[in-house]
Amino acid sequence: RAEVRYAISHPDLGQRWLLTRVEPATLSSGKRTTSVVTLDITQQHESQQRSDQLLREMSTILESATAGIAYLRGNALVRCNRRFEAMLGLPAGTVAGSDLQSLFGTYEATDRIAADAWQALREGTVYETEFDVPVKVGGVPMTRWYSLSVRRTGLVSAKIEAIAVLTDVTRLKKQQTELEILARDRELMFSLSGVGIAFIRGSRIQRANEALAQLAGCTVEHLSTLELADLFSDQAEFARRWPQVERDLRLHGRWTGERQMRVRDGRLRWVQVSKRLVTAGDASGGIIASYVNVNARHRAERTVTLQAERTRSI
Repeated sequence: RAEVRYAISHPDLGQRWLLTRVEPATLSSGKRTTSVVTLDITQQHESQQRSDQLLREMSTILESATAGIAYLRGNALVRCNRRFEAMLGLPAGTVAGSDLQSLFGTYEATDRIAADAWQALREGTVYETEFDVPVKVGGVPMTRWYSLSVRRTGLVSAKIEAIAVLTDVTRLKKQQTELEILARDRELMFSLSGVGIAFIRGSRIQRANEALAQLAGCTVEHLSTLELADLFSDQAEFARRWPQVERDLRLHGRWTGERQMRVRDGRLRWVQVSKRLVTAGDASGGIIASYVNVNARHRAERTVTLQAERTRSI
């Protein structure tokens, strides 16, 4: 028995693909014979070529992707790209047929992933998580952070179909950690500073630290409800001088001066005020203001002045 596929050039139909089957047989008389069947399979052949081309293109795309991609049917992995295997530290071509538990149950940090992902797939929701895996790069131990997303795509023969995408987020995690440390450091500097600091937008205090609250004799929460003019002894004088402050901020980006602050119990306290624009030339971006208690200095200066006047009078 033999079978062959081949192309012919037909004068009217152009190129056609044919399949010829040759099968030897023996008649009842004992005579040997051969049956030959030729079929026109042009349409099937072209369809097969398109499928093969599509498969090659999809395979190229999958293997070129920086993310690990896997196709799951039921609880078993059917197919994945090489990146998926490499990210899990598995040899090439060894994961087909593996279940989720064997893929992610290797490390303590990922042991829960299989159960949680499978539960999410049964409920029809998307399962997303991040986990860290200890690896060795050039013999040096280090930690890689991965983001896993498992999404249900359908149901075939009562088995759930799903796509799993594994992304390396180590660099983003490192940047996130650095930003968190920086934000914590800035928050500590803001909160623990002995200088009163406030963020001002428009004419309102948006945020203030504990040092400013103590200086004003109230709470941080109360400060956030105040207009900036409410802090000072003479609101009319404050309104008269504010255009000059805004002009200096636009021109120079900063302003420094001294004002009398009204403490909540009614007392007046001299403070040195320094204002700086968050965005150069744009007051709408907000103002960072710092307040330093210089009341003792003013009191000392007043005492010296009074003593000088008494001395002159004597």
